[in-house]
Amino acid sequence: MCGNGHTFDVAREGYVNLLPALGSSKDRHGDTPAMLHARRSFLAQGHYRFLADALTDLLTDLFMGELRLAGSETRATGFLDVGCGEGHYLMHLKRQLTARSGRADLQFFGLDLAKEAARMTAREDSRVGVVVGNTMVRLPFVSGSMCVVTNLFAPRNVSEFERVLDDRGTLMLVIPAPEHLGELRAFIPLLPIGADKETNVIGQLSGAFELAGRQVVEQRLRLDHQAVRALINMTPNAWFVPEAQKLPLPAAGALEVTARFIVLRFHKPRQAAGVVQH
Repeated sequence: MCGNGHTFDVAREGYVNLLPALGSSKDRHGDTPAMLHARRSFLAQGHYRFLADALTDLLTDLFMGELRLAGSETRATGFLDVGCGEGHYLMHLKRQLTARSGRADLQFFGLDLAKEAARMTAREDSRVGVVVGNTMVRLPFVSGSMCVVTNLFAPRNVSEFERVLDDRGTLMLVIPAPEHLGELRAFIPLLPIGADKETNVIGQLSGAFELAGRQVVEQRLRLDHQAVRALINMTPNAWFVPEAQKLPLPAAGALEVTARFIVLRFHKPRQAAGVVQH
């Protein structure tokens, strides 16, 4: 029960739906079940494993370093993936970080607007707290309860990210680079990625957060018909690319493409957060 006296049931799969009842299904937004299952199919083949590994390595190093600096008794131990989708990156982080740190007290949470996303994530691991909720309103988490917030290709609520993170907390954003899937764009009219996207994202967080690190992560992929279709259908491109243009390859062909992402790491202004730098 919340402070306003509302009660919320835990679904059979283990997630909690905090969205208000809506008049019709067309009012609901977020990824469709088809998009989510296409993403699971694509990611299960390991195409973006390099991104999951890079994020895990970065966050493990940061988390362990902060624990040594601040002491475990003073740190929040919550990890929140906002816009978690079907849970691929969150589950990868949970498995790897728990094993590497040897910590049993870490808590992992995912939030997504799509009910099917929450259902798929919760089915992966019942120990992960999964919520159906709107990123752009108040997040259903206690202030200062998270040491890490991740946001991959999802809407950003800067003030709420700031609120739920503790003073030493890390905000990790992932956005596609302008050159992402450039070879595929030569065949398929994918949605454009603006050259100023990174600048705009950094500007959006200005004041609440400081840029603490930037890393470009990329890998060459060899994609067959099935993988190309899944890649298109797992993103908003599914709504805009005509069905006839989702198969640009020869019948027995495959295409080599470059997947390139920009990983941006932010923290709260150290002076404002009361953290003394040495």
